[in-house]
Amino acid sequence: TTVIQYSGSSGDLLGSMEYGTSGVTVGDARSHFDGLSRNDNIRYDASYKDFTFGGSLGNGDKIELSARYAIDNLEVKVGLWDEGDSGEEDSGYAVSASWENERGLNLTGAYGGDDGTDDPTNIYLKVGFKDGNSAYAVDWSETQDLGPGDASSVSLAWVLNFMQGVQTYVSYRVESLDDVTDEDDISALIGGARVKF
Repeated sequence: TTVIQYSGSSGDLLGSMEYGTSGVTVGDARSHFDGLSRNDNIRYDASYKDFTFGGSLGNGDKIELSARYAIDNLEVKVGLWDEGDSGEEDSGYAVSASWENERGLNLTGAYGGDDGTDDPTNIYLKVGFKDGNSAYAVDWSETQDLGPGDASSVSLAWVLNFMQGVQTYVSYRVESLDDVTDEDDISALIGGARVKF
């Protein structure tokens, strides 16, 4: 269900939406701390057996390092970065793991943060199941200490692999911010299709 449900989907899908009339948007309160921007970076990746290592350099002495371990039903990723003289000069980290068994049950977890003001963090958990051409999942995530208040989300998703290279999907998501009332929660029903060439 990663076409519609992943650790950064809250900000990517609903980032400009406001919690009621609070003046705070989802993008203000959420981050999944996935490293540096891909703009103006030089990156190199190398593989050895089941491991992949990567590093990138960018303007302002930005640096990013990553490692990935993958076998048939398990993938683990670790990332570290430092913004150097660019941006807020923060450094951060992220780790994630995904596992799937032969019956289609799959689990994903991720945790990340940076050393900005108040040391914000994000946690993400997902449980899913694959059955034939369909995949179902529920996920939950929470960003703490980013600034506007602790923000969380929960979503349900269904993805249908309609044919080779064609997916349709639907998801229902609720975004919450602890500094506003429940009436200001954001509820969204999202549907669409993806075609790969």
